[in-house]
Amino acid sequence: MMSFDHFVAQLPYPPDAQQMAAIMCDDNCVVSAGAGSGKTTVLSYRFIRLVLEGKAKADEILTLTFTRKAAREMQDRIYRHLLLCSDDEAVAAQVADFGSTSIATLDSFCSTIVKLDSLHYGIVSDFSIDDEATTKSARQCAKALLDSWPQSEGARILSTLYSPDRLIDEVLLPLAITHYPLPRSVDEGAEATIIAEVERAYSRLMGDLVVILSRYASLSDGPVTVAEVANESSAILDRLASCASHEEELALLSSTIGHRRKPSGKKGDLLTISESWTDYLEIRMKVCIALSTLTQRDRLEAVLTFTSRFIEAVHTRKRESGILTFGDVANLAVDILERNKAIRRAFKERFRYIMIDEFQDNNELQKNLLYLLSERGDRERDGVPTAGDLEGQKLFFVGDEKQSIYRFRGADVSVFKVLGDELVANGGKAFSLATNYRSEPALIEWFNEIFPTIMAHE
Repeated sequence: MMSFDHFVAQLPYPPDAQQMAAIMCDDNCVVSAGAGSGKTTVLSYRFIRLVLEGKAKADEILTLTFTRKAAREMQDRIYRHLLLCSDDEAVAAQVADFGSTSIATLDSFCSTIVKLDSLHYGIVSDFSIDDEATTKSARQCAKALLDSWPQSEGARILSTLYSPDRLIDEVLLPLAITHYPLPRSVDEGAEATIIAEVERAYSRLMGDLVVILSRYASLSDGPVTVAEVANESSAILDRLASCASHEEELALLSSTIGHRRKPSGKKGDLLTISESWTDYLEIRMKVCIALSTLTQRDRLEAVLTFTSRFIEAVHTRKRESGILTFGDVANLAVDILERNKAIRRAFKERFRYIMIDEFQDNNELQKNLLYLLSERGDRERDGVPTAGDLEGQKLFFVGDEKQSIYRFRGADVSVFKVLGDELVANGGKAFSLATNYRSEPALIEWFNEIFPTIMAHE
């Protein structure tokens, strides 16, 4: 078989030393590479090396990226590389069968997994993915439940807190789309989880409120309005300090004391009040909502019952229509690999290597999927494997945290940051491609200087 050195010798622009180190790595590997540094080239050349060295056939390498365009470009690039080696009989056979090679988007690959076991969830195997249609369907479910008569207690409680449009668009739809995709449901432990989260939010918000009130109480320069706000704020702080229960705090903060129209002013302490008054009222309202939840837990139970009915209605519509979201498919794929160990085993055996481009646009869920696929052959762990449970040479991640652009799809660049640490701690390697072959050097220097400061706050 043709050697990889022979292949490289045919290239008009051979890999540089940094690129070659990543290409030749035989351990689990994370490559951090900036725009124009040749990260996709590195991935495609590594694919060719694995084939030429007989470590894997083309259809034993799973290659994933984030967009369909990137997947098509990767297919074309690898196919053209293989053609350069097609004088070799073994490679020529793989070129002829290139259609069976798994080079796809991560979404598409998740769909492949789900179709194998969709009936377990009551979903047809020829389901489609349409986020817009499922959002429209979820909105219809929400309206139907809110308009039903007699209205449930949970619906009545939520309707007193939000306008109809805000309740649907800002509360119910995010719950259905982001927090409870298939197969997740509102479980019995949700109340305790929510109470714990509300208590944390209450502590943080109350601290913020005290800071603002203390600031107002210290003001003295300006017209009568400043003195009134200062006195009211001081009185609220004194009464908060003497409250013996959440009920007393709620009664105080939901009263009229300290409530007034937003003061107007263009200088001095009056300007300070005017600029922060909207924030003050919003924080105070959120503290009241948190206190209401903590003091009236029967109301929380009613809201959870309504929420559970809503989520189940949305899921039923999805099952009946066969129309899912990208989030549904990703969550179902991970659930299948966790639950159905025969399917997990089949994929583990099918793919000897997994390579992922643009991983900065993925999230913890997708990382879990790849860990499940890379679990050691002699292990079948319940749940998601740890980095220590993985095959030592199967994974090859490429990404650039500076180019993460898919937060609206749940991308979490911090996952890419942590990934390298996990793999290196378990015998893997991390490489950085620093040379940019496309951009103006002065611009690159400036961007590389400022970007770490930005990312430190993520």
